Amino acid sequence: MQDTSPLSITRTWKLDLYADYGDGPSARVFVATRTVTLSGGRDEQGRTLPIVATADGIEIPTKEAVRLLNWAKRDGRVTLLADERFTPTIGKARACELHRELGRLGYRSHEHYLLATEALERPVASLATLTAQEAATLRSYAYGQLGRTTGSVAA
Repeated sequence: MQDTSPLSITRTWKLDLYADYGDGPSARVFVATRTVTLSGGRDEQGRTLPIVATADGIEIPTKEAVRLLNWAKRDGRVTLLADERFTPTIGKARACELHRELGRLGYRSHEHYLLATEALERPVASLATLTAQEAATLRSYAYGQLGRTTGSVAA
């Protein structure tokens, strides 16, 4: 089964680039140091996001970033500086909407976190830290506790 959960991946490398100018080992010359970053991942629907590449903080075509990485692997040195992976959360604005919806269902504000903890079977201190999937699970659970189907409350 293919994983389609939302995920953001960012990798950053330090590249030391060398080139040969003439024959022999003494003809090897340092050219430059570059910091290359590639970012991509999947959105909430599991669709692949476009890859964004930067070199020294300036956006460049992905093919150029790959060319620099291959050059450094072949004729220089590559050092992985960072490998960050995270699942995007719903954030404050969507959490506020979820709080309002739970309030319209009759749950008091202090009960929202207890409800989320029950629904997700893990401690929840902020609804803003939920993933989209977790927020949907919480909504379904909240409606289900009242014997309703999701979205059956008047706005």
